This record gives sequence, C-alpha cells and structure tokens, in this order.
Amino acid sequence: MEQYWDVILIIKEIVNIAISGLLIGYYVKPYLRDRKNRKTLAVAISYIAVMIILYFVPFYLDSAFAYAVGILVTLTTMVCIDHRNYPQKLFLALTAYQLRWIASGLMVMIWTPIGMKIGTIQMSEGFRNAWPIVLPAVGEIISALILFGLIVGINKAYTRKTEEVSKTELILIITPVFATVVGYWVLHYLGLSYEKISGALPQENSMDYRLFLSGYQIICYFALLVVVLMFQRIKKTQEEKYIAAIQEGQIAEIRARVEEAEGFYQSIRGLRHDMNQHLQIICALLDQNKYEEAAEYLSRIDKETDALAPDIKTGNPVTDVILSEKKKEAEEDGIAFESNFLFPQDSKADAFDISVILINALTNAIEGAKKSKEKTIFVTSKRKNHTFLIDVMNSFDGVLNINPETGSPETSKKEGDHGLGFLNIRRVTEKYFGTAKLTKENDRVRLSAMMII
Repeated sequence: MEQYWDVILIIKEIVNIAISGLLIGYYVKPYLRDRKNRKTLAVAISYIAVMIILYFVPFYLDSAFAYAVGILVTLTTMVCIDHRNYPQKLFLALTAYQLRWIASGLMVMIWTPIGMKIGTIQMSEGFRNAWPIVLPAVGEIISALILFGLIVGINKAYTRKTEEVSKTELILIITPVFATVVGYWVLHYLGLSYEKISGALPQENSMDYRLFLSGYQIICYFALLVVVLMFQRIKKTQEEKYIAAIQEGQIAEIRARVEEAEGFYQSIRGLRHDMNQHLQIICALLDQNKYEEAAEYLSRIDKETDALAPDIKTGNPVTDVILSEKKKEAEEDGIAFESNFLFPQDSKADAFDISVILINALTNAIEGAKKSKEKTIFVTSKRKNHTFLIDVMNSFDGVLNINPETGSPETSKKEGDHGLGFLNIRRVTEKYFGTAKLTKENDRVRLSAMMII
C-alpha cells in the first residue's frame, strides 16, 4: 500500500509540474508573439524538464529553491529564443514565480477544508479505494484553474505586450513582485523554523494561518494587478503626448504648405495682372516682325509659369504642394515617384486631414524605399460614391513586422516613435468611419487608407 501511495505521489508531482509548465508557456506566449507555438513549447518544456530533474535528484532540495531554479531556466530560455525586450522577460519570469506561489497558497486554503470534510463522509469500498487517485486529480484541476485565472487577469491588465520596457519602467512594475518574493522567503523560513520546533508546517496545524497566508497572497496579487494597470496607463499617456507633439509638428508643416500654396496663387494673380502688359509687348514685337524676340519672350513667360506651378496637380493647392515636395525629396534620394492622386472635390473631406495621411504615409514610404534596390513610390486615389481610398505603395526589400496589438509596423528603432505615423493615419481614417491597413506584396509595401466622405 505504501508503494502504491509513492507511485501516486510521483505521478501527482509530475502532472503538477507539467500543468504548471504549460500554463507558464501560456502566460508568456503573447509577449513572445509566437504564432506557431514553438517558443511557447520551448519555454514550457524547459521548465518541465528542469523541474522533473530536480524532483528526482537523490538528495533533498528545498522546494522554494527548486522553483526558483525552474523559473531561472525559463528566463534563460526566453532570452535565448527571443532576443529583445529583456527587462520585460525578467518581469515575466518573476511574476510567473509569484503567481505559482499565490496559486498554490489559494489551493491549500480552498482544498484542505474540502478534503477534510470529504474524509468524514462514508463511502463504498470501491470508491474509497479509488479515492487516493481521485483526490489528487481534483486538487490538481482546482490548482490549475486558480493559476489560469491569475494569469488571465495579469494578461488582460497588461495590454501593451509588444512595447519595449525600459530599465526605469522595470523598477516600477517589479516593485510589488520583489516585495512578494521577499515576503515569500520570509514566510518560508518561518515555516521551516516552526516545523523544526513542532514537527509540522504551520499551515498543517492552523486554519487561521492558512487564512492569513491566503489573504496576504491575495493582497500581493492585487498589488501586482494595480501596478500593471497603472503602468499601462502611464505608457498610454506617454504615447498620447508624443503623438500630440508629432501632430503639432505636422500642423506646422501643413501650415507652411498652405502658405506656399497661397504664395503660388498670389504669384498667379500677379501674373494675370501683368498679362495685358505682356500681351501688348508681344503684339508690338509681332507688329515689328520681330518673331524670334516674341518667341523668346513667350518662352520666358512659360518658364516663369512652370516655376510657379507645383509639379503635381491634385485639384487642391495644399495637397499639390505636399505631393510636389515629397516627390522632390524622394527624387533627391534616387527614388522614382509617381502620383495619380486626386483630391475628392465636393466632399466633406478636410484638406488638413488628407494632408496628415499623405505626410505620414509618404514619410514612411520614402524611408522604406531608400533601403530597397528598386526605389519606387506610387501614390493613387480612388473614389466611388462616398468611399475614398488612398493607396501609397513603395518598394521594400526587408521583412515587414506588424504589431498584432496596433496593426502598425515595427522597426529596429529604439526612440519609441516607430509606428506612430501609421497610428496618426488610422486616427484620421477613423474620424471618417474608415480604417487603415498595411500589407506586403512581394517586394512592395502597400498602405491603404479608406474613408467615408
């Protein structure tokens, strides 16, 4: 019978380790952006493997230390398979350690009185023989459900999973985790001291102690949850301030383009004002049979008119100037620039909003095309009834990584501003009940901005 219990205990521990490892993998998966589950499985398997090895070592190993080793191996695995955002990985590893301890404590509080109550119930001999198997199985299910619930709570609170965490931010979010880990080791040491004196752990002899410990663990969990929520709110506020600063700069740029457009029309009005005088001069030259001089004079007027007019005509002076400036900027970098864009006349579309889309889209397009071999940009627009679509396509030889949370592109930039141009575009399209999307087709990136106008 004793051997029978030993086998059940071993199976129970292995199942417990396997479930914990799979749940830890589930916990870190959204942060690793693992579509094929390979990274998730690597994290889970590394934890399961090391914990099983430590369980079967031929000498006593303190459980707290063993779990710490397992989490350290998990952290090492995450760092090896995903070379980025190391501070966030440290946070995940420590919180996994914390959540597992909290789940085990809540499990003891919930399951111990239930098990004691069930032990007093009269049952048939067959069921009593099966009870040593049923009881651990039910306990493991409850423990897994508790850990799963704790993980879901943190993952829902941590909304900006793919954003970089700085060292300063790590200190903020790791503070409650550090306090919990220190508290855990203090309680663990006190428990071992109590066991030496009384021969049993305090949670085995005192229901009050179990309630106290569980209450402390619940407080630790909610402290972590609150800090994570505050951290996400701080990140959102920082992004909004940064976007506002970018938009302010773009407003200034658009105002400059408006002034250029006004200057163009002022020059046209001046040219029209002088047209009668120009015609009189040409007529006088023709009357004197000075045909070559008249042709040269007309050529000078034509050159002056061309110098005043933007290279691209869209039907709106502001977008004329913006596209012309971006074309000039692209051609200076050796990029072929072609535009079939037409401003939607007789619509509720604001030239300012259209300009924000064009400036952000073309800035990103020029940056992408610069690094490609083909070096091309093509801008077009389509309108059907009240639907207006802007397409900006540029050559791009790299890999386009799309942030699954925001839909914006990700780059190797560390300034924190990558993807904000796309977010600005999407904000404008959403103002018009539309949307924006980035796709990669062969060696080209296409940005599509759709609006209802």
